Amino acid sequence: MGYTHYWKLPNAEIEVDKWNSFVKDFNEILPNFVGLLDTTGDQKLKIDSETIFLNGIGEEQHETFSISRVGASDFEFCKTARKPYDIAVCSALIIAKRHFGDAIEVSSDGDNADYEWLEAKALCLKKLGYGSLDMGDVYKTPEGDYKVRHPETQGQLLDLSIVEELELKE
Repeated sequence: MGYTHYWKLPNAEIEVDKWNSFVKDFNEILPNFVGLLDTTGDQKLKIDSETIFLNGIGEEQHETFSISRVGASDFEFCKTARKPYDIAVCSALIIAKRHFGDAIEVSSDGDNADYEWLEAKALCLKKLGYGSLDMGDVYKTPEGDYKVRHPETQGQLLDLSIVEELELKE
C-alpha cells in the first residue's frame, strides 16, 4: 500500500463550463510545478477539454493522476507515495472540488498535518483565492450546520475551518 488520494465522480459527464473553469484554475497554478511534472515522457502532462493527466519525472514519478470530464468512473485513486508531484495532485483535487461541488467526493490517506495538503491548500489560496477542501465526510445540512458522516475519520478532514466549526458545535 502507499500514500493515496481517492475521488468519486459518479456522474458520467461534468458540464463543459465547470470543466473549463477547473482547467483554467489548474493552468493558473501549473507554473508552480515546473520541473516536477513529466512533459516529455510516456506519462507527460496533458491538459485539454476532456482530461487532465500528470505524473512526476523519472524516479520522482509514481502512479499517474488522471481525471476526465466524460466517462468518469465511480471510484478513482492515485498513489503518489508522497513524491514531489503529490502537491499538484492535491491542488487538482482542491480545484475539482471547488468547481464540481457535490458531483465529486474526495478523500485521502493524508490529513491536515501532511505537508502536501498544507502546501496545496496554501498555493490554491494564494493563487486562486480559495484553498479549503471538504473531503466528503463533512456535509452541510439545510439548516446550515456542518455534520460529520463518520466521526472516526474526522482526523482526515482537510478543511481546518470546518473542523474548528464542528468542534465549536459539539
